[in-house]
Amino acid sequence: RVCLGTACHMKGGYITLDAWKRRLGIEPEQTTADREFDLDTVACVGCCVMAPVTVVDDKPQGHVEPTKVDGILLSFEREREEKSKESQ
Repeated sequence: RVCLGTACHMKGGYITLDAWKRRLGIEPEQTTADREFDLDTVACVGCCVMAPVTVVDDKPQGHVEPTKVDGILLSFEREREEKSKESQ
């Protein structure tokens, strides 16, 4: 989820949204072909001091500039791999 509330909007939330759209190859309210990610926008997540905010897997990520999108996805993938190894 990408926050587009007032604080996030003023700090570049729409630019961050564009970065997610390019990286995931989908538009808001769509799901990636592998069904791994949905892209949604929200009015506010209540973390205005951290604007612009993105929420991935119910974890808010603050100060998300477009250059941080790839790093957030890489962290998510590594965490998923670790959980998979632990469950084996």
